Parts: sequence; structure tokens; C-alpha cells
Amino acid sequence: MADPTRITASRSHFRCLAAACTAAVAAAHTIGSRPVRCLALFVLLALTVSLAGLGTTHAAAKMPLVRAHGAELHTGGDRFIAYGFNYGTLEYFDRPNAKRLGAVRRDFERMRRMKVNTVRVFLELPQFMSSANRPNRRALQGLSALLRMAQAKGIYLDITGNLVWRPGRRAAWYDRLDERERWQVQARFWRAVANRARSSNAVFTYELTSEPLIPTGGPVSGWYTGRFGGYDFGQYLVLDLQGRDPYQLGRLWARKLSSAIRSRDGRHLIGVGLLP
Repeated sequence: MADPTRITASRSHFRCLAAACTAAVAAAHTIGSRPVRCLALFVLLALTVSLAGLGTTHAAAKMPLVRAHGAELHTGGDRFIAYGFNYGTLEYFDRPNAKRLGAVRRDFERMRRMKVNTVRVFLELPQFMSSANRPNRRALQGLSALLRMAQAKGIYLDITGNLVWRPGRRAAWYDRLDERERWQVQARFWRAVANRARSSNAVFTYELTSEPLIPTGGPVSGWYTGRFGGYDFGQYLVLDLQGRDPYQLGRLWARKLSSAIRSRDGRHLIGVGLLP
């Protein structure tokens, strides 16, 4: 049996991770009569799913940990197929409070009625890091509240972090850092997040970031790219390869951030958002 906490770089694993990050849809989706800021509908590992069996849902009291067995996911003794939505949580984490959490709770209740079992949520780094060395306690408390609510509803969270999507919400101190310093801050971000989330079975996976890029065609002038709908969905890991191997560099980055998570949480899965 495979170690459920081990990270592998096999093709099958990356295909599974890529399936979680299919191309974003331009319009916001609607759940019930209320528009929800969803970036896309995503289906994880949905190779053969019938209308009678779209995903496995769990009551909060019976919410088992999601584990990897080879290229498959399992909860307890059952194969797990994640089915759900990308769900916009950026505004919630800007100022987490009871009113905003209540709005999220109502959306999750609608999702449960749709048999959703997994929701991908988004954490921007400047929301969770007040400075290079200081995590934002209020944002972390908001994450704890979101995890408690998700577990009460029996919905797993794909926690996608290390994002800087909104140009108007960037942190000048972060953008002044060089690549080594940025990686260190990203590792601190994940240590803080994993420390908060480690005890919750509502965590599906920690997604190191969404669509990381390495400039193979020459140096680039800025860290962010992929502008769509006012958001910069792409983020470079380095500005200049300087003769380094891009594959080795990507693995080095993934190992650094994964090690930061593992220093706080040895239970949950770790992934990265890749397009097919």
C-alpha cells in the first residue's frame, strides 16, 4: 500500500492534479437564485461518473481523511471521486466575519443539495502574510472558521494558496523580493496555513499554487501574467532561468513548499495546479 502522505512526481499523479485545474470559465456560475463568484466548475478524477453516483458525500460526523493509494483517492475503504466547484473566497478572506461566513454557508448548503463533495477555495498570499515574517492572524482565523463550517456540511476543501491574482491587492514589499526571498515567504505562508488546517479532515489537499510558470523563452520583466477578467492567473517562479534546468527548478520549488507543509502537517495530500 502506498504511503498516503508521500508526494510523487509520476505522470499519473500530475494527470490527476491537472484534472482539478481545467480551464477557467468566463462567467460566474449560479447556485440556486444567487450568483456565486465561481471561476470554473471542476471535476477531479471524473473518468467515469454516472448521474446516480456523482461523487461520494459524507456526513460531518463520518468525514474520513482523503488518502492517495497509487493513482486513486480513497476515503476509508471507498474510492473517492471529488466533484464540485471552484468557489471564490477572495472577498471573504479580505475581511472574514460572521456575515460573510453566513453567505458562504448558504452557498455550501446549496452545493450539498447538488451532491457536491469538494470545493476549491483560493488564498492570496498578501491576505495571509502581513509582512515577510508575520502571518495575518485574522485571515488564519477566517480559514479555521471556514474549515469548521465545511466539515459541518461534509464538504472537502481544495486549499489553493500562494496566489496574487488581483493587481490592486498586491503587496509592494513582496514584489520587491528576489526569487530566493519570495520562495522563503511562500514557505512561511504554507507553514502558517498547514498549522491551522492540520487537524481538520475537511482538507482535501493543499495546492501549492495555481498554474506556476517558468520563463523558458528568456527573462521576463514581472512576476505576474495571464490577465483575464482583471485577474492575473499566472505567476512566475523565477524571472530568469540563468541557464538552469526548468524541470529541476520546478521540482526544487515544489519540494521546498511541500517540506514547509510537512513540517506542520503530515496527514493531508499536497498538489499543484497544472493545466493539461
